[in-house]
Amino acid sequence: MFALALIACDDGSGAPGPRIDRVAPDPVLPGTTLSIHGEGFGDGPGARDGAALGGRPLPTLAWGSARLLFEVPADVPAGAALLVLHAGGRPLEPWPVTVGGDGRFPASPTAPAPSTAEADAFPDPADGGPTPNADAARFPDVRLPDATLQGATATFTPDDLPAVGTVLVAVDSPPGTLTLEVRASPGLWGQAFHLTYDPNLLQFVSAAPEPDLAGAARHWSLPTPGRLLYGGLDPGAGEAVLRVRFAAIGAGEGRVDLPARTASARTAGNRPVADWPFVGGSVRVEVEP
Repeated sequence: MFALALIACDDGSGAPGPRIDRVAPDPVLPGTTLSIHGEGFGDGPGARDGAALGGRPLPTLAWGSARLLFEVPADVPAGAALLVLHAGGRPLEPWPVTVGGDGRFPASPTAPAPSTAEADAFPDPADGGPTPNADAARFPDVRLPDATLQGATATFTPDDLPAVGTVLVAVDSPPGTLTLEVRASPGLWGQAFHLTYDPNLLQFVSAAPEPDLAGAARHWSLPTPGRLLYGGLDPGAGEAVLRVRFAAIGAGEGRVDLPARTASARTAGNRPVADWPFVGGSVRVEVEP
């Protein structure tokens, strides 16, 4: 019950600074203009400011404090994508956008797995094949090994901040995959967070430990590709809070984040901790020519 309560953290944000209110058009077509409306973008982009869609950098057409215009490259794949904006010297929470054109999986971030009735409308393959993994029904994001890019290398770079609070750390992982551990500094009783990633670059494979509401209670779930929810008690000194493995499915750059506005840290007595850092980073997926 504790873990489930922690996951229900506020998704709104009253924090000052740049924010996105809406993106238009949605869906957007490759080769057209994408407009971002909001506040606090500044009169012009800083040295590190800009945007990327599905891991593809977007050329800047116009920059104003409340409206930004970007060119969508003609080769951006159709389907669900995350818009990553860096404005005012900091990254904003990724914004889901649909790219029109010829679709590819997933058609949308909330698309359910095909039903049995839909599956029955198609003939079985000649060899019958193995029984589908039960996890595919719980997590529509699981489509391995076919989705893994041959020769892909995923590199994670944490944000250039002190490694205190709750942070992401890359650990050894098989070729074509990226494994990240969520680690926390001492002093917490429990915490909850959303781990967000670009589903056009990375695909969820597994997470450990498994949800367990006994002992060091924890619960995690993947409601949509691109977002994992976690809530749990402190696992103990020196132990990772969670280990998550992804498959590299698309070349480009993006973010893996623990957004502060959807995170909560607690000390003994379930008292909230003010200003507990939640630190994410950037990921680059490259494919050998």
